[in-house]
Amino acid sequence: MKTANKIKAIIISASVAMCACAKQDREVTISQQEANIDSYIASMQDNYPVTRNNGSNRITLNEDSIAVNAPVIEKGDSVYMNYAGYIFNNRKGDLFDTNIMSTALEEGFQLTGATYQAKGIVAGDPDIIQGLNKGLEGAREGECCEILFSAKYGYYNSFVYNIPKMSALLYEIEIVKVVKR
Repeated sequence: MKTANKIKAIIISASVAMCACAKQDREVTISQQEANIDSYIASMQDNYPVTRNNGSNRITLNEDSIAVNAPVIEKGDSVYMNYAGYIFNNRKGDLFDTNIMSTALEEGFQLTGATYQAKGIVAGDPDIIQGLNKGLEGAREGECCEILFSAKYGYYNSFVYNIPKMSALLYEIEIVKVVKR
């Protein structure tokens, strides 16, 4: 009986050690992703304004052409946008979703049953991944931007649709319309 207990104790100890290593590996991956995102942002920062919000980063690509009185996105607002979502690997990587016909055609991306029109979401909706929600906060109608964030603020250690586990993400977004709550 004592031998069986020793074996159980060894198995439990090994399992705990493996889980701790896996968690540490994920933390290292996220740290590296955030460093890569910072490097990407630094390469663009001289030309475009950057907004950082709790792990999400927004690079505004058309600051000068946004109307002064353009509505600002706040939690609860309806936001209509054109978007293309990419895996981020030190640069814009593989497309995983879009509602822009030309982008889908250019990338050879097949969308089944999708409509190519501005997608409407509610800012702050808990069904929207945290990185995208935080990135949209404070953006303005008419803004074209890139929103980047590590896996920590995306799907983390989950495989979702065609997005691998532990993927940093980059969204190219054009905010078409903001309807205030």
